[in-house]
Amino acid sequence: MKLFAPFKLLRAADTPLDAFDAEVARHEATRAAADAEGLRLESLRPDVLLTGTEGELRQHDDAAGRCRREVEQATARLEALAHERDGRARIDAAAADAAERRARHEAGVKAAAEERRLLRAYEPAAAKLADILRGIASARETMERANADLPEGAKRLETAEPNNGRLAVPDQPAPMIRKWFTADGRDVGTSRPMGVPGLVSRLVRGYGTTIPGTGRPAEPHVPLLSRIALPRSADLSDGYHWRGSEARPRPLTPDQEAILRFHGILQ
Repeated sequence: MKLFAPFKLLRAADTPLDAFDAEVARHEATRAAADAEGLRLESLRPDVLLTGTEGELRQHDDAAGRCRREVEQATARLEALAHERDGRARIDAAAADAAERRARHEAGVKAAAEERRLLRAYEPAAAKLADILRGIASARETMERANADLPEGAKRLETAEPNNGRLAVPDQPAPMIRKWFTADGRDVGTSRPMGVPGLVSRLVRGYGTTIPGTGRPAEPHVPLLSRIALPRSADLSDGYHWRGSEARPRPLTPDQEAILRFHGILQ
């Protein structure tokens, strides 16, 4: 065991964490070895005191003292290293945080460009969709007029739009459990009591007739034309384009009126 080896304190500014960890491990091993040797010497001292010479006792105590001093020195060095290592950890955490903020900002810049691209694509796509919806609405009006006065033997015309509603589901029935009853029909529970004559067991519906909350109510069909939201003006930079309801009087073109009716703003 090499005592009092030269020591250079690592600094947080220019030392990575793994170097700190290696140095800490080295000094912890040194302290552990010195401590173990000191304990061994301490256990031998009574024998040396009893049978040794003055020189042997002095030599023994000097060795034990060197062990104590090495433990103290290693402890002091570990405390200094811990302080510097904490500083290094804070530096690394700040650098990681800054890198994460830069990455988020770069992703935000790309997302902003993608948003601009998609908004430019939205207008023509919405105009095409409006044409489709106008066609659907016109076809349904024609179907309704035909259904209002069907010729003899003709079947009612139904929309091809799939039904997106759901039927109601009743609450699930409670499980059957075995219970015990006396001869006169009194319920005595699920465990057969001792000393009661004439008991009979029956399967009964436990804990009520149904389990509350296991079903669901019916959900009606929501027509396609009531679910579509389209732009309200042709100019994307116009704030009116983004409003969800009529906020000021202005004349509407037939196309705008149809669009507003399709997404439920006009009836």
